[in-house]
Amino acid sequence: MKDAVSSRVFKGLQAHTILTIAGLVSSVVFSVTTIYLSYLYVKQQLNVNVTHVFFSNEDHDLSMCVAFANTGNKASAIVRVNAVIWHNGRWRLLTTPLEGYGTLTTPDTPIEIAAGAVKIISLETDLPVEEMVSAEQPDGYTVIGVTVQTMNSDGTLYTSRYPVARFSIHDGKATAAEALIDESRNAFADLDDSPSNFKIAKLRMAGAPLTFVW
Repeated sequence: MKDAVSSRVFKGLQAHTILTIAGLVSSVVFSVTTIYLSYLYVKQQLNVNVTHVFFSNEDHDLSMCVAFANTGNKASAIVRVNAVIWHNGRWRLLTTPLEGYGTLTTPDTPIEIAAGAVKIISLETDLPVEEMVSAEQPDGYTVIGVTVQTMNSDGTLYTSRYPVARFSIHDGKATAAEALIDESRNAFADLDDSPSNFKIAKLRMAGAPLTFVW
């Protein structure tokens, strides 16, 4: 009887010891994983997409909504966002704010974007229709793009320029718009893409002002 009781006590202590050890191992693994993910593992990823384009012939208003999503685990910075126009074989910055706006972007840049956060930048640029017409390409279109300058948590600066939309020009006015991009792009990349690298993504006709969303 005494041996049976001792055996049960031993087995109980053995099971308790195994559970204790298992708990300690689990705690150690959890702590190491947490430390790795928090301090050692680094994911730098910032995506950008233009979600809205608007142009008014009468008001000289070129507007864009530029969306940024930080899907990494480190903070990053949006240093600058500008509209650009393709003219004489190169991108030209559009740097004049729309009348009544103190800055080109709302919120003003530079700004920080935390890990896991999303930022929407509203871009308001004064673009006289005469400039749209003077930048007309041989195919009858004027191409508008965006330039984005960003910085990751390591301090590396990136600049990318690419087309966003093209406007058909008729009788000295922009009369229709076609999107040249319909996907998110990596904002941590140095790019200088010309309109010839992009296919027509979507088409939406409009009157004046011109508006399309993709």
